[in-house]
Amino acid sequence: NIGSSSLKAVLLDNDVILWSTVVPHEGDFQNAVRQALASYKFPEGVKTLVTGNEGRYLFNINNTIEPICVEQALQHVGSRVNAVVSMGGEDLVVYTIDENGKIINNFSGNKCASGTGEFFKQQLARMDMKLADVEAVPDDARVLSLSTRCSVFMKSETINAIEQKLLPKGEVFEVARISGMMAAKNTSGLIPMCHPLMLNYVNVDLEINNKNSSIYITSEIRLSGKTGAEMEALVAASVAALTVYDMCKAVDKDMVIGECRLIEKRGGKSDYISAK
Repeated sequence: NIGSSSLKAVLLDNDVILWSTVVPHEGDFQNAVRQALASYKFPEGVKTLVTGNEGRYLFNINNTIEPICVEQALQHVGSRVNAVVSMGGEDLVVYTIDENGKIINNFSGNKCASGTGEFFKQQLARMDMKLADVEAVPDDARVLSLSTRCSVFMKSETINAIEQKLLPKGEVFEVARISGMMAAKNTSGLIPMCHPLMLNYVNVDLEINNKNSSIYITSEIRLSGKTGAEMEALVAASVAALTVYDMCKAVDKDMVIGECRLIEKRGGKSDYISAK
């Protein structure tokens, strides 16, 4: 797992931990990987799984997202919990868990949850700010709230397959919701002129509209600051829509993604509410 401040690696033999390490990377992922791999003599043919936003793209091997790891871990250990808290160098994520051990929602705060301050300082440096500048932000700074919508039009048979959970890739809404939330937090890495924002709240909802055979996707973003997060909200809805397409393309290649637009913006210099 390659997170925002360190690389974590573990070698297992069934349920027995044979070796583990944590290596701070300070942005140099390749060097951290080399350090970790040089510290142990690995047997040939080890099956490997990579997770973490950076790690999943650094290696051309099996990879998955953290929420799937959380669900599988709960299933493996047989724990029945209401929530799981993930504390990393970048943010703190609270996953809400249902009675079946599945993630139904999450809340994140991009405020350096690990307490090291490294990620927070990195983000401030990108905005030409220092820690002292943060103290000047008043406690009553305005909170901006934005919501967007995107739609995926598909065959009625595909809608039925989603409702009956018959698609080969699994639970469509669950994966799309998580991917949309993750995308919102990585908008600055996708769109060159977007700088990193510390979002207070990200949520993505999906709803079936049988009348016009489509999936309505809405995203909501909240943050405290001087700039809006229209792009983060639009990216969340768009990536969730693309994920729906990916999950369903095996049975319906005629799907159409459309109506991606800003619905509402409140709390800024100029509020906006869509007329439609």
